[in-house]
Amino acid sequence: MEMWIRFWPFLAVFSIMVTWEFISPRRILAQSRQERWPTNLGLTLLNVVLVWALVGAVAYMAATFAAKQQIGLLHWLSAPLWFAVPVTILVLDFALYIQHRLFHAFPLMWRVHQVHHADLGFDATTGLRFHPIEVFLSLSYKAVVIIALGAPAWAAVAFEIILNATSVFNHSNVSLPERLDRRLRWFLVTPDMHRIHHSTRAVETNANFGFSIPWWDRLCGTYRAEPALGQLGLEIGLSYYRDSFHLGQLLLLPFQARIPLEKTWKEISPLQLSEMLVEEAPPYVLDVREPDEFTGELGHIEGAHLIPVSDLDKRMNELAPCRSQTVVLV
Repeated sequence: MEMWIRFWPFLAVFSIMVTWEFISPRRILAQSRQERWPTNLGLTLLNVVLVWALVGAVAYMAATFAAKQQIGLLHWLSAPLWFAVPVTILVLDFALYIQHRLFHAFPLMWRVHQVHHADLGFDATTGLRFHPIEVFLSLSYKAVVIIALGAPAWAAVAFEIILNATSVFNHSNVSLPERLDRRLRWFLVTPDMHRIHHSTRAVETNANFGFSIPWWDRLCGTYRAEPALGQLGLEIGLSYYRDSFHLGQLLLLPFQARIPLEKTWKEISPLQLSEMLVEEAPPYVLDVREPDEFTGELGHIEGAHLIPVSDLDKRMNELAPCRSQTVVLV
């Protein structure tokens, strides 16, 4: 029953966002729908079938179990429904923010979560692209939170509907007026806000973790307003996977050999950068700061290629020499 209740709102939101993407796209996708959608939608269908066949309505069952056993914080407090419903939605949303950060923090969890980030495009189907292992881990985690909280059954189901809808919305390749986007970000994670999280730059990938409510990123210090290269200039995906995957390859991705460290994005300190610059084969340092940003610990860097982010679109030809070098972006 829960699955059907969640399905129709999801289908409505997905249809609206796909139509919106077609009418008013935010970016030109690196790969077309024809290249990406069979994999993304195939993975989605597989997850739906597996969840339906193996575990069913997890959120509803967990909440019903907590109610029958009268366990969980809200049951112990005898909280009224008007209080329990918003608390359930807020707590579950914050719990997923924490879950998302954990998937980025631990290598074994990242192996699974990278399936989501390996999409070279960013549209409504990206919000559905999760490995079955991640889906089952997430369902188990949410069930534990629902029982511990003593969440009302229909509040838990309402959260699942909201989560599905916002995941499709904030992954959509749609164009919103800048002023509207800025205002919405105080109440809702927007596509421009979440797109930054899908950047190939590690400092941007490790920002804007929220799915529905944007407050957690602001409160926990992981909010980033804009990408360094702008919304139209940022590169989507993972720097070490620049080819598309078919469904079978995507399912096997978490079990492949580790990515060599030198092929991954990582943060380095000014001292580390200074040491790298005197090596026999120094990196290509691309400094995209504006002139008024050369302050503090990291001032002018000797030998860096200075191209302010505002000029990047006009000077892309100057980046040709860096294709065979390690790149340090400042």
